[in-house]
Amino acid sequence: MNKNKKSLFQYDPEADVLAWEITGRPIEYAKEAGNVIIHFSKNHSPVLIEILEATKLLSSAVGILEKSGIKLPKPISAQFCACATPADSSVPVL
Repeated sequence: MNKNKKSLFQYDPEADVLAWEITGRPIEYAKEAGNVIIHFSKNHSPVLIEILEATKLLSSAVGILEKSGIKLPKPISAQFCACATPADSSVPVL
């Protein structure tokens, strides 16, 4: 677990899961909503957020941002293009 106060992002390309560890508190329970799982502490604070099928979500987000005229750095738009797959080694580990 993340013992310091900084958030930690991790990406598992084999499972295509993006995890955002918000705090290092122990996880008490989790709730799932679609492709998102939020893990909570005993006092109901979010501890960890997991995004399943992360490349689909990120590809969609990049497409929406680009269509609305927001310019993204080339590495982001190239790595999360619609053709990216979980096994694609170009997807970054955060």
